[in-house]
Amino acid sequence: MHRIARALRVNPGEGRVVFPLLGMMVLAWAGFSIGGNAVEGLLFARFGPTALPYLFVGLGVVTALVMLAMNALLSRPRPQRLLLTFLPGMAIAILGLRAVLAVGARWVYPASWLV
Repeated sequence: MHRIARALRVNPGEGRVVFPLLGMMVLAWAGFSIGGNAVEGLLFARFGPTALPYLFVGLGVVTALVMLAMNALLSRPRPQRLLLTFLPGMAIAILGLRAVLAVGARWVYPASWLV
């Protein structure tokens, strides 16, 4: 563990925050890379690529809001609590989106792409 911390230039005492955050990001990006292709396939099958310009505008707004919220949450005195609740929160959100796909409504696919 010390070799990894040294290679990543993690200072003593920072490992309790850095390594859970790193693990969370690896899991999130693995899920994004796997699920992103499926969501894009569903979106293109239902709407085609003509919806993308509008979705990218929405994506910019959503990304800005999420980054501002994450900045505010991670600048609190104890960000460890956020990290402990963030992964279960992400899992619940993904399961909720999966359940919404069963509705079969047309609006579900652009919303899933944005998320």
